[in-house]
Amino acid sequence: MIKKYFNLIAMNRNFRWLWIGLSISYLGDALYNIAISWYVFIKTGSSLQVGMVLVLTFLPKVLFGLFLGVLVDRYNRKTLMQLAQIIQAIVTMILALSMMFDFFQLWILYSVTICLSITSSIFTPSQNALIPKLVDREQIITANSFFSSSQQIAQLFAVILGGSLISLWGAGYAIGLNSLSFIVAFLFVSLMKGKAVLEDGGDNYKKTFDKKIFREMREGFQWLGRNRILLSVLILATIANIALGSINVLAPMMIKKGFGANASSFAVFEGAMFLGILVGSIVIGLARPRRTGILFNLALAVQGFGMFVIFLAPNLIIADIGNFVLGLALIAVILPVSTSFQTLVPSQLRGRVSSINNMITSISIPVTYAVLGLIGDSFGAKICFFISALLLLVCSLIGFSLKGLKNLTLTTSSPKIGHNNQSVQH
Repeated sequence: MIKKYFNLIAMNRNFRWLWIGLSISYLGDALYNIAISWYVFIKTGSSLQVGMVLVLTFLPKVLFGLFLGVLVDRYNRKTLMQLAQIIQAIVTMILALSMMFDFFQLWILYSVTICLSITSSIFTPSQNALIPKLVDREQIITANSFFSSSQQIAQLFAVILGGSLISLWGAGYAIGLNSLSFIVAFLFVSLMKGKAVLEDGGDNYKKTFDKKIFREMREGFQWLGRNRILLSVLILATIANIALGSINVLAPMMIKKGFGANASSFAVFEGAMFLGILVGSIVIGLARPRRTGILFNLALAVQGFGMFVIFLAPNLIIADIGNFVLGLALIAVILPVSTSFQTLVPSQLRGRVSSINNMITSISIPVTYAVLGLIGDSFGAKICFFISALLLLVCSLIGFSLKGLKNLTLTTSSPKIGHNNQSVQH
């Protein structure tokens, strides 16, 4: 089992280059996020400005995501990924230099944030659309687990090293490392060769779909509307994402007011979730479960259980255990969702459908954060954790009641689309 897991990297050169490059980039991204939050607050003393960065991260995805999804379906995905990486490297280096040489202004940060959001809306759908071209269908969930594991390891390293790096050298150097990580990732992506990479996107799409851009955007919604299974997954995953807002928004309040603990305890609480996600990623990658619908629904129920443990926790140790369980289940939801999108969506529509998913997330998360902040201030954090637990359990029950979702596997076929009702070939 373990040999099969690592064979994906050992035997698949293109996937190996992509994984190594993005793993390095993930560490740079994690350092960037820590550095930006700290630097902006120190410079301005305003949590509002930190919030503005969050808003500018999500807003371009809402405004331009669908248009960028069309581009992902029109042009070669590897080329788009490299273009995004070059832009990301340039703008983050400009931001780093502004901090190092003391000409930093908030408008520079806002401009860079918008650029990073737009390029992320190109890169992520391109990556998701390309992976099914690089690996066999039954290997997709394992491939996704590799990327997820790398992200969590990067987060853990960033938490351990980020504070020391920023304290010793300053936020500008941490962001400069992120810029270099984009360049390194670009070089590894450039090593990807072969017909599947070079011919992915672009030509096949243009021969089949020669339509106006707004019609092409609508086509993604129409396909998603016809695929009831994937639509159910998207709706339930969005509701679950809303329920998880309690952890992201109200955990500091619970740690401070509920348990009378400090920032170190909060870091341990956050680390418990990262560790759960990492362990879950590795286990799912090794097991390569085929019944992704069952896994998705069970994971929603376990998330609800983890949230109940946090709600009922008499002390921090129990709360940490609950957050670890939540992390385990969280990745068991994320991997089936991403794998379902990659296996069920036809190649020439993956960019648009992925962008629809990203757009819905970008709308729901900020709204959820604001509402939970208000509820938390008015009624306390505990009640929000209780409501979130109930919401996750209800999602699980609904998922098990949907026959198509319950029976979803890695071999489930995608619905037909296109002219003369021809099925799409993968």
